[in-house]
Amino acid sequence: MSEITVVGLPLLQIAGIIGALTYVANYISLTLRLLNPEGVGYFLFNLTAASLVLLSLGHAFNLASLIIQMFFIAVSLWGICSRLRRRRRGHEVPAPTAFRTSERRAKGHPRDTRATVAGDAPDLAVAAR
Repeated sequence: MSEITVVGLPLLQIAGIIGALTYVANYISLTLRLLNPEGVGYFLFNLTAASLVLLSLGHAFNLASLIIQMFFIAVSLWGICSRLRRRRRGHEVPAPTAFRTSERRAKGHPRDTRATVAGDAPDLAVAAR
């Protein structure tokens, strides 16, 4: 039986590449605060990425990769189920502080000490006085 190829690459290898890119996109989204780590979306991205990389192991098996992908799938499923249970019970977990900072800033919250521009740091000498 011959392998199915797309643009000269085996289909399973392409699935692994897409999975790796999905991991990277998820990580970048978290870093740039585009994705809430408490939301279901974060876990769906990880589940998708791990599933695609797991598929690629049919082309080139690697035990270490199998173990880590199974771990990511298990934790992602647990995260999705726990978030959906909380949502169903009406116990939505609020977004972490970093995601609520703009809300506090808009309300003029006195404890919003986060710098407004990347790289700005509060003047510690003034704060110490």
